[in-house]
Amino acid sequence: MCWEIVSAIGSLLSGLGIIVAIVAYLLSKKKFEVDIDFKRKENAIQIAERYTSMINSITFITVLYQEFRKKTANINFGTAPVRKYIETHKVEQLLFNKKEYDQIYGKDKDIFSEILDIVDKDKTLFLEIYTMFHDDDAAVIKKLTDNIAKIGDKTSEEYFEFSRIWSKFQCIPMDTLNEIEAICMSFNCKIADEMIVFKSLHQTLLDLILLMFPVIAIRNKSSARKYFTHTIELYNRWNGMYKENFRLEQSIEKEKEEQKKNIEKSASEKATKLEHELTKTPKIKQK
Repeated sequence: MCWEIVSAIGSLLSGLGIIVAIVAYLLSKKKFEVDIDFKRKENAIQIAERYTSMINSITFITVLYQEFRKKTANINFGTAPVRKYIETHKVEQLLFNKKEYDQIYGKDKDIFSEILDIVDKDKTLFLEIYTMFHDDDAAVIKKLTDNIAKIGDKTSEEYFEFSRIWSKFQCIPMDTLNEIEAICMSFNCKIADEMIVFKSLHQTLLDLILLMFPVIAIRNKSSARKYFTHTIELYNRWNGMYKENFRLEQSIEKEKEEQKKNIEKSASEKATKLEHELTKTPKIKQK
């Protein structure tokens, strides 16, 4: 009898031990998930700050291309030609490859190199825009602007100073793309919570990636050796999310408009009915 009691108690304690172990595991798992979620949100905030630090370079690229686009009608640069291609061909997802590049800009046409050639020919405007975003070189740029003719002399100090700035400028687009690729990798691999950043930065990031389309696409001649894959993946996903949100907003607005029309129609019908009732001539009963 005593042995049976001891055995029962042992079984009970063993069962309780298993339950305690399961509860401890579930609590530990929950804590881990909460910690991971918190870390992903924290990483997203850090990425947003990192993106903000890139705004200077992004704005410089945008302004520079806009200014030099005014100087020629031959270069079809910016987001407009890509958007036109998307709309014309009903493209849901861009491949960012050489085939798309050729369809948009034409074969054997290096848009970015053409932009660089135009920039190189108008050094005064280039330096003027450059100094707006790079205060650290302000004194040197002023000296170069004042002695613009000396830049052509390969033995002059001005030539070497301009070459240094020119080299820095040529690195900006690719450095910016590499930064974007690292940011997109963090979101694609779920290291950071993309929804936190999507809500506030999706428009500027999507526009920037689209602006850099020719720089990316011209390099992607083969799907086996593709560059900036995380950037392409994130662009297509976020663009899809943006379109879905836009369609939802339009649907809500349409529904609100329909409700407004129905309310106005109902109010108008009630007013007409009331007016009809008030203007009705009462019948006089005959004796």
